[in-house]
Amino acid sequence: MSLTFEVGEWSAGSFVIKKYVVDADEEMLALCQKLMTVFSYKAFGVLPGKIEVINLIEGTKYEYIPKQEDIITGMADLSRMKEMLQQPEHYTERHFRSECISCAFRSECQGEEVKKEAEQKKNIVH
Repeated sequence: MSLTFEVGEWSAGSFVIKKYVVDADEEMLALCQKLMTVFSYKAFGVLPGKIEVINLIEGTKYEYIPKQEDIITGMADLSRMKEMLQQPEHYTERHFRSECISCAFRSECQGEEVKKEAEQKKNIVH
């Protein structure tokens, strides 16, 4: 996985990250913000003053000011991604439903559940 910063604006005390996207939904924005926060903290030792995500198709700009707790949730997301990449057969396997609430991949997982339920219903003899 890679994360590319298209623009970084630096000042004496802080910096702003600008990411240009073609398509963005809320979950992608949240994940992108957390990953940029983690990267900035790990690479530079400080949080960015602001993260801006500019949607080129819609002409909208989302602004976010990172918080310390974003590092913890971002690291948890990275850990989940690492597990998924190492064990792809367990992508939708979970031990507790509460894990889903904080997962950045919730919509993909729920989509798979809907497909499985539809497949199971096909096998029911009425």
